[in-house]
Amino acid sequence: MLIKVQFGSEKPVEYSFDKNQIVIGSSLSCDVVINNPSVKSSHLLISQVGRYFYVQDLGSSDGSYIMNNKLIPGEKYQFATYFPVQITEGISIHLCKNSLKATEHIVSAA
Repeated sequence: MLIKVQFGSEKPVEYSFDKNQIVIGSSLSCDVVINNPSVKSSHLLISQVGRYFYVQDLGSSDGSYIMNNKLIPGEKYQFATYFPVQITEGISIHLCKNSLKATEHIVSAA
């Protein structure tokens, strides 16, 4: 899984994982740690099921958004490369296209 975290107008930070679930939050136990008072200790879960990716808000008080639509905490939403998830003002999570290509290759080879 390959994601990018965009901090405002700064250059995005890229993270690569070899697992099917990652947690984003402010806690040091998270896979991606974001030190921001609006980001909760465990804010967002990204998971891969087969060749599909999902995001789930983990009950953050400020919420997470896709295209200005607030995610219902605990609900899974399909995650695509063209719709980033905003977790607080100026911080968004992007699924990289390389994640989809690698997954499609694995699925077709199985």
